[in-house]
Amino acid sequence: MGKTCGIRMRSCPTRDKIPLGAGVRGWDWLGVHLSDGRDLMLYRLRDADGRATRESRLTLIEADGHTRRWSADQFTVTPTRQWRSPHSGRRYPIALRLDAPGAGLRLDVEPLKDDQELRLAVTYWEGAVALRGTSAGAAIAGEGYLELTGYGDGQRQR
Repeated sequence: MGKTCGIRMRSCPTRDKIPLGAGVRGWDWLGVHLSDGRDLMLYRLRDADGRATRESRLTLIEADGHTRRWSADQFTVTPTRQWRSPHSGRRYPIALRLDAPGAGLRLDVEPLKDDQELRLAVTYWEGAVALRGTSAGAAIAGEGYLELTGYGDGQRQR
């Protein structure tokens, strides 16, 4: 077994180096443990228009440790619900649908609590999530962590 990372994950999906280059305005990062024993890590780097950059990736780690990756053009992330922070006024897409046909996945991600915004040197949303959906047509669930950066100007609002 690998290192322990996150919520009951056998592996540490953040071992991938996320390529932050020029033109990246923010990112959406998701790390979850699926009910079938797999771990999933996704990072969607966003450009100034909010589109995923070509460096975005989806990684599935099988229960046996085998890793598969998909590039940005092989999956979609669609916001299904937004939340406006009463603290900063920022809007975050805290509920998402992930479609990855090549992986056989269709997942709906929901926060356990809407207000998980952090207001530190930068302001962003990160917190615990649950998910439900299908894997190759069979029901699947999961739990994990979602991070949303680059919504608003990223500076603390006083």
